Amino acid sequence: MAKEHFKVSSGLKTLIGSELITDKNIAVFELVKNSFDAGATEVTIRFEDLKGGNPKIIISDNGKGMTYLDIKDKWLFVAYSGKRDNTEDSNSDYRDKIRISRHYAGAKGVGRFSSDRLGRKLKLITKSQEDKGKTQVLNIDWKLFEVNQSELFQKIPAEHEILIDSNFNFKHGTILEISEVYVDDWNREEIKRLKDKLSKLVRPDLNHSLNDRLFKIYIEVPEEEEEDFNSTKDIADDEEWLRYRVSVNGEVKNFIFDLLNIKTTKIHSKINDKGELITELVDREKSIYKITEANTYLELKNVEVTLYFMGRSAKLNFTNKMGVDVVNYGNIFLYKNGFRIMPYGEPRDDSFGIDARGMQGFKRYLTTRTTIGQVEIHGDAFGFKETTSRDGGLVKTKSFDEIVLFLMDALRRLEKYVVEVAHWGLDDENLKELDSDEYKRKLVELLANVSSDKSVLALEYNKDVLNIVDTHEENSAKKIIRNFKRIGATSKNKALILDADTLEKEWLSLKKDNSAQIRRAEDAIKILEYTTGQNSFLKDSVTADTKELKSLLHHTEKSTYWINKHLNNLTKGIENGVDNAILFDLIASISLENHKIFSFTKYHKSTKFNTFVGEIKKDVVTFLNEYVINVCKFYKEYERLNITVSSPQNLSLVTSFVAVEIPIIVDNLLSNALTAKSRNVDFLWEEVNSKEVILRVIDDGNGIGPNVIDKVFDFHFTTTRNGSGLGLYHIKKIMNDMHGNIIATPRLTKGAEFALTFKRP
Repeated sequence: MAKEHFKVSSGLKTLIGSELITDKNIAVFELVKNSFDAGATEVTIRFEDLKGGNPKIIISDNGKGMTYLDIKDKWLFVAYSGKRDNTEDSNSDYRDKIRISRHYAGAKGVGRFSSDRLGRKLKLITKSQEDKGKTQVLNIDWKLFEVNQSELFQKIPAEHEILIDSNFNFKHGTILEISEVYVDDWNREEIKRLKDKLSKLVRPDLNHSLNDRLFKIYIEVPEEEEEDFNSTKDIADDEEWLRYRVSVNGEVKNFIFDLLNIKTTKIHSKINDKGELITELVDREKSIYKITEANTYLELKNVEVTLYFMGRSAKLNFTNKMGVDVVNYGNIFLYKNGFRIMPYGEPRDDSFGIDARGMQGFKRYLTTRTTIGQVEIHGDAFGFKETTSRDGGLVKTKSFDEIVLFLMDALRRLEKYVVEVAHWGLDDENLKELDSDEYKRKLVELLANVSSDKSVLALEYNKDVLNIVDTHEENSAKKIIRNFKRIGATSKNKALILDADTLEKEWLSLKKDNSAQIRRAEDAIKILEYTTGQNSFLKDSVTADTKELKSLLHHTEKSTYWINKHLNNLTKGIENGVDNAILFDLIASISLENHKIFSFTKYHKSTKFNTFVGEIKKDVVTFLNEYVINVCKFYKEYERLNITVSSPQNLSLVTSFVAVEIPIIVDNLLSNALTAKSRNVDFLWEEVNSKEVILRVIDDGNGIGPNVIDKVFDFHFTTTRNGSGLGLYHIKKIMNDMHGNIIATPRLTKGAEFALTFKRP
């Protein structure tokens, strides 16, 4: 039986060249990665004569270079990669001499054809220390492969010559001189865009780590030097980021994660080669906890995840430094052996499925708009294979599936902290202070839950926890003491066992000392309940007690502080051209703080002020009804309104809410009714089911036109000349924070109707 063999058409060049690598920036990436894999510590990308008749891109490195045999048996061998079969450096100790990592950024054997995307001709100039001063030169005209596709690929010649004495002043390395460049691809802005993308190509901390060698990328564009000078001459020397942003020439840098460490909350989780999973949570440079667990991810080893929570102040800081808002910069990048894998991290990319889960809850989930970070894969990583197209990410394997789960676990732990402990919300400057009692109580609960996992082998934690446990956290205290003892015994950590003993003694002592006080307090509460009745919250008269006045002044001062803070951030944001959505959030927050001050001063004589300004757990039906009946009806502003309240007998909904926000809801609805020339406003409660209660607020004013009913909750939308467009926007936010909702319901008759849905916890 005769044996036949495949023939390869010259058209293969186009398939693995310009049609495979269609993005010019990715084409440059591939050539830069080849320099890295050749052991280079520097690579320079030089653009010459882009505005003249002989445009060139010259990519040069100081790597190990190639011998004639390397060119003949490897570089000209299509789809062959010495990196893949471990022959790349089998005859050389070069990599050891320059302390290079043994792992590679690429291993497909086709990256060299990326030059076809950049220009018609390639001149390869290379020198190896093994070649004893010889310079190898290879000239390729890519267009020759396109003349006749019936021509065999291997029949298209590449011109080779050896220079003994050359003018190329380098000891070793490779120069790729690409000529007849497609000049329409490159101008100043496009080169700046390449510079930005190159800054994300290499892992940001690669040049800071003692475990990795240096690898620097430089861009040279002689034609743009004068424009660089004019753009930077008026910028102060200490404004390095601004000088960097407006320039084209120079070293490519990325300091973003150094910048983020100070202002934000971050989590770092890694699986080392010993099979340990180590996770550390840090908030504003203060370690919260660090745990070591057994690795349950069978396919993963030598991988890391670092995630940063991006609240408003972090976003503004980011934009001021980087010159671009977070959403347009990117989100969670993936690096393999120091080099980025596309498209992970691209603006609005959700390859990891983070936003899909974030759509399920308003406050419970972080999304790519509030998170930035990186996933790092080290070592051989055979389970992680990049698609040949280079912008299609990783091939979907078991290893890939596990690293997504690993990422999600880290994200959930970050969520648990910023949502439940630090109380993240729309205005993240209201994150709980790290030394506040409420924050510390939540931290105790978090540490109790984290340490309860039987897979935890070792634990380090915020030592402040020893000073904050009181008798109100009995369950958490017992849990922490029990868990610390177990983990301390497992990890043979005597210090942790000692901490548990100390914590137990202090808590028992505190519990004993407080027993009598607790009994007296309970008796006092019973007497108070008997005296005042069940519905006395808003009916109690308050004397001009000094403590009440101090509390009023304190909260007014606090809101004034945040108004000034938001105004400063608003000014900076406008000056730096930040995203409008961030500016609108700042304006809305200023308005909300102002409304709080108005509520403080307007109603403090009718309420128990200290309870009025804080978060309480009460029957929201009774609370709102009493506010309308006992306050609103007797306030001069609402004298011309006939206000009625109706609710089914025994209807109640006990939940947690910020007391001052209920008056904000009522006031805005009544204010809108007055503006609409209403005479009557009805507050009607109804129980929809066991989980939901609806409050319908109906007036007989001018009503809402059908063409605007879907817009009334939008920021700054108003139908009146003097309206702010913030009242209903605030109500929507408050209801969302309570996991409820508000909608405007069309009415066939006169007036407007709003349906507020309150959900049982």
